[in-house]
Amino acid sequence: MKYCFLVKNKKMKIIFILGSGHCGSTLLDIVLSLNNEIFGLGEIGNINKNSVCSCGESLDGCSIWSKINFGNYDFLKIYRFKKDFVFNKNNFISLKNKKIIKNREEIIRQNEKIYENILKISQSSIIIDSSKDIHRFEFLMQSDKIEPIILHIVRDGRAVAWSYYKKYKKCFRYILKWGLENLKIEILKRRYKAPFIFVSYNEFTNNPELVLKNIFNKLNLNNYNLDLKNIKVGHQISGNRMRFNKNIEIKEDEDWKINMPLRIEIIFNIFFGWLNYYYNKKCIKKD
Repeated sequence: MKYCFLVKNKKMKIIFILGSGHCGSTLLDIVLSLNNEIFGLGEIGNINKNSVCSCGESLDGCSIWSKINFGNYDFLKIYRFKKDFVFNKNNFISLKNKKIIKNREEIIRQNEKIYENILKISQSSIIIDSSKDIHRFEFLMQSDKIEPIILHIVRDGRAVAWSYYKKYKKCFRYILKWGLENLKIEILKRRYKAPFIFVSYNEFTNNPELVLKNIFNKLNLNNYNLDLKNIKVGHQISGNRMRFNKNIEIKEDEDWKINMPLRIEIIFNIFFGWLNYYYNKKCIKKD
């Protein structure tokens, strides 16, 4: 049975999924949400008035999101310039006007209110925010009401490069994005004391039961006996279009191993082959 977190002085447990684009975060969000104590938001940092819930309804028509008063969505969209990230300067800006956020406490409280309302409405104990937004995470780390848990999911960079190439017919900028995003997450791991859970996408798709058991054990949750052959989506907003699929299968796309041009793999390996090797060597026992 689900239970609500709303106990006096108890912090909200928020799982922030971090990773590069096309890393499998939507699939992981959906599957983790099969646990009846977890509610997956999807990529809430990318929400707008035209967003559609994975249940197929608009925000106003969804049984969950229609009960949430967002007002404008500006408080969800937070950014920080690269140099400020590197030197850990607290200069966060609003993506709307590109100006430094001065009403910091107000923005934090607005985000907290969304989490609080979702926990109350869904009667869950843990929320997943799969926005994959490092800046949003760091900004909300200043909250005294949030107990953050970082779930770092990594997909083989060559598979990510090929995925972008098939979509845009170019991939170099996305190779850089894969490497730099993961390196930024490595910096976060050393910058904060928040719990970090590493998930290999390859390991997740090949042995989902073992990976889920590991995650749930670290979250102190007992219910990891899930029906992975009959995956039902929840109420994720924004994210991969697979969240609208009626039949979701946990399966790795290995098309890149067959069809990716050798030149793309060579370019990737020159820049980030070493980092890819490091992640491919990581496993549950070493986490």
